[in-house]
Order: sequence, then C-alpha cells, then structure tokens
Amino acid sequence: VVTLSNDTTICGTQSVTISAVVTGGTPPYIYIWDNGLGQGSSHIVSPSVTTTYTVIVLDADTCSSVAQQVTVTTSTPLTVAAGGQDTICIGESAAITAFAGGGDGAYTYLWSNGSTNSITFVSPSNSTTFYVTVTDGCGNLPAIDSVAITITPALVLNPPSALICPGEPVTLTASGALEYWWMDFYTLDTLVAGPAITVSPGVTTNYLITANDGICEITDTATVYVMPAVMADFDFSPPVAAIFDPVFTFTDQ
Repeated sequence: VVTLSNDTTICGTQSVTISAVVTGGTPPYIYIWDNGLGQGSSHIVSPSVTTTYTVIVLDADTCSSVAQQVTVTTSTPLTVAAGGQDTICIGESAAITAFAGGGDGAYTYLWSNGSTNSITFVSPSNSTTFYVTVTDGCGNLPAIDSVAITITPALVLNPPSALICPGEPVTLTASGALEYWWMDFYTLDTLVAGPAITVSPGVTTNYLITANDGICEITDTATVYVMPAVMADFDFSPPVAAIFDPVFTFTDQ
C-alpha cells in the first residue's frame, strides 16, 4: 500500500516536500515518479503552476502498486465579488456578502464598517457604499470590491432650513419621492399634501415632511429660523420744535 503526503497549496516560489510511504510488499522498493522527478521516496518541488505528481512503486518481487497522485496547487491572484440587497427603506437592515477566490484559501475579510465576516448586516441612515478588502496567508495583492446600499426614498429638502424676517414668506420644497405631506411639528396636523409649502411664521418653527415612494416612507424636518424684529430706541430734543429752533437732535439709547 502506498500512502502519499496530502494535497497542498504553496505561495509564489515556495517549495514543498512530497513523499510516498510504502507498507507491505517486499523491500527494497523502487519509486517511479512522473514530471521528471525520477526515483526516491520523497522530493522537494516548487511548481510555477498547479501540478499533479504521480508515483508507482515496485517491490523486490516486481509487484507494482496502483498509481497514486498528490496535487500541489500554486496560489493565483486574489479575487473578491461583493453583493447583496441594494435598496432598502430607512431603518431596515441588509445583508452584504463577499466571496473570495484565488490565493491560498486562508482569506481575511475587512469591510469599511469594520466587520471581518464574509457576510455582514448593515443598516445605514443614508445611501452608502461599503468596501471590502480580502487578503490571504500568501501575501498576495489584496482584492477589493464594493456594494452600494441605496436608501429609498432619497428625500431632498430645498432649502433644509431658512432664515427670514418676521412675516416674510419662504417656500420649502421636497423631492425624491412620489407623495408628500407637510405637517405641524407639534400637532402633526397636515398643512399641505404636496412637494412644496409656503410659510411665513412669526417665530422660529419646525415643519415635518413625510414622503412616500410607494414602497418606503421617510420623515424629515425643515426649520425656518425667524430673526428678531428690529426695534429703534432713541431720544430727541427739543421736545417741541420752534420756528427759531426747528432742528431736532436724536440720541441713540
């Protein structure tokens, strides 16, 4: 019976010893290897490409063993394919995956969010692209791929906030969805059903906007800041103008 060393993977120009151990038969044994190795029970090999070595053993009675094979795999460049659910509602989670290939098979994963698993769950608050880097034990060049997670609807407020004088009108506009509802921040009463609302508050006021794209719903807040009213405070003299002294003098207070 001929027992060979296990199949193995080597990095770059590394070498590995392959060997055959014989039990039974009648010594001495003759080992016949292919790929130019010749005789001997063991050989040090360093193939540049994945190679399968075959050995046949003859004993002193010229009995021949069944041919046995051992494969030495050379590492190839690393690859990685990232994927997963690409569109989610805000607050939902999505599984993103990375599957590596090539190299020596001893893969290490590192996502841009810090995860070190090949499969990880993310719940971004904004549309985000996640990157994954794969390395191996051979020190091959890292492989990098990415997967983009889009939050829907992509609500855009224009402007997201405004600064006005008391009573001055301003129009707030939302886009990125199909349906919109502007609401009072405190009472949640609907003020306008539509993408735009024109307001003229006397004090700084928050307005809630809820948007729906037919699948997901999102809520945001637009703030209208109202500047304090300008008040003039001054004194003047004389209290009453006379024909001989018709000039008033104003003094800031």
